[in-house]
Amino acid sequence: MRVSFLISLFLSTLVFSSSTIVDRNISDKKAICSFSIYGGYGNQMPNFNKAKKVTEETDKSGIFDVINSMKEKLKINPRLDIYLQSNLDNAYALLKDGKRSLIFDVNFLEKVNKHCGSEWCAIQIIAHELGHHINGFSEDSHQNELGADYWSGYILSKLGASLESTLKGIQTYGSEYDTDTHPNVYKRSEAIEEGYRNAND
Repeated sequence: MRVSFLISLFLSTLVFSSSTIVDRNISDKKAICSFSIYGGYGNQMPNFNKAKKVTEETDKSGIFDVINSMKEKLKINPRLDIYLQSNLDNAYALLKDGKRSLIFDVNFLEKVNKHCGSEWCAIQIIAHELGHHINGFSEDSHQNELGADYWSGYILSKLGASLESTLKGIQTYGSEYDTDTHPNVYKRSEAIEEGYRNAND
């Protein structure tokens, strides 16, 4: 059984404030966020035919434990379908068949940590994707991203990351300019920092 490189970061027993999951009426096609080291940010729907749904009992990667820890520490319990698929080189939050889903390529997350130089970079990506399901999807993709960024900052603060570690991922991979789907690195850093600081209020 593989021991995940992520699990050891979730041993703290702090008490966290509760959050509410928001649902909005939006098509599955538009309810998606993705990030790739090489492809950047986007919202294109890839082929998930080979994605394998995992549960607490069947997951060997540690992803389920990470998501469970985040939900537990935030005192939320949304119904989430979690899938793993190799060779995606990406991480996704989406509505799939009307259900909240998270899809990860574990090798991609390990690659992010190596490239970024911090284990918190993969944690921030996972927290960002979970943040989409906390914040909800709307027609405004930039607001979707900033909302998910806010929650990633909030989550990492509660998990004990430093502000520098929390911002490391977006400062490594963020775009200098707005794109059609994602705001620039400065707006995103501000949203992450706001969530981080609000978690301590």
